[in-house]
Amino acid sequence: MNVLIFGGGDLQVSLINKAVKLGYKTIVIDPDENAVGKELATHFYTIPGNDFESTVKICKKHCVNGIVTAATDKPLIMMARIAAEFGFKFPTVKSINNTIKKNILKDILQKNRIPSAKFVKWFKKDGVDFELLKYPLVLKPTDNSGSRGIIFVEDKQSLLKNIENTFSETKEDFILIEEYQYGEEISVEGIVYNKTFHLIQITDKTITPPPNTVELAHIQPSKYCYLSKKISSLLTTTTIRLGLDNCPIHAEIKVLNDELSIIEIGPRLGGDYITSHLVPMSTGVDIETEYLKLVMGSTPYFTPVLNKAAGIRYLEFPVGNVIDSFDFDKIKCNKNIVLFEYKIGVGMKIPKITNSLNRYGFYILESNNRTKLMNLINKMHNQINKKVVYRDRN
Repeated sequence: MNVLIFGGGDLQVSLINKAVKLGYKTIVIDPDENAVGKELATHFYTIPGNDFESTVKICKKHCVNGIVTAATDKPLIMMARIAAEFGFKFPTVKSINNTIKKNILKDILQKNRIPSAKFVKWFKKDGVDFELLKYPLVLKPTDNSGSRGIIFVEDKQSLLKNIENTFSETKEDFILIEEYQYGEEISVEGIVYNKTFHLIQITDKTITPPPNTVELAHIQPSKYCYLSKKISSLLTTTTIRLGLDNCPIHAEIKVLNDELSIIEIGPRLGGDYITSHLVPMSTGVDIETEYLKLVMGSTPYFTPVLNKAAGIRYLEFPVGNVIDSFDFDKIKCNKNIVLFEYKIGVGMKIPKITNSLNRYGFYILESNNRTKLMNLINKMHNQINKKVVYRDRN
């Protein structure tokens, strides 16, 4: 059987490997001719993300049986069109638009009285009366991901100063301005199969302080797992209203006094190694493998069989120049470390982390329970920060 995988980057490599392990032939397409997944694929094609006709030809040439991607929203509309053309298991174009277009998503949530932040649209030409909202506010592009263009503002002066930065991250002529939601942010991984939502895991997050909101850590299981029934009920209602079916779900939710409010929801596998590494380690459910089975016509399995802990922590240093560090490879000897990658060394300029693209390293750990995992992460974080010596750029 042949599976078409949209994207051959770092965050799709695991998906490609899982498809190979299942015995599928992998046809991978990516705009980057040097994508890291190129060497892993049975067949690789360099194709722009909006080239529908070329993608159709590839599907016909290789008798493709199903389509998948991971950790990106960009190809989802194209994938929905391809699925409609060939009858693949995938959400409809309308349901994808309902979800990844943040303004449409917010309208549907509001119409169906599903808890979410109050918002308005800000048009470049006409503007809107954002004075109807209460500060602090969050500026968001309607069509981007990875925290790009999302900015927290505390007053009108800050809003006007930062609004062009958000516009620079969208192709639309408007952005969203919404009231800031207080509370702690979690993410939820699950799958909608035959119109039924299956919750698989809940993840706690650590996020950079305002004005940018970039994820620095993901911890499983969440301390809010006792709300799993409430979360599952909320996402069941939401996925029905959005019209989603036969797809993964990566949802972001705020929790305040055990009340839930949806930030965003994506009909895709989560990024930041959540679905490729953390979910299988903490639950025993290989969500990538089960999603591949789903789209290829086999019966997927969603029930967790483990109750362990797993987490990812991104490296975080003050802005400056590295003048001394230690051998990071020594850390890889730690038996609890599953994966450690870094782009840092003597002479490197450490940037301010403003979106997920300019993070410069991470490590993934696993343990038998959440308490031990948190102790391991804190110990590792302190150990690394003490060993890297830097000076302020000024």
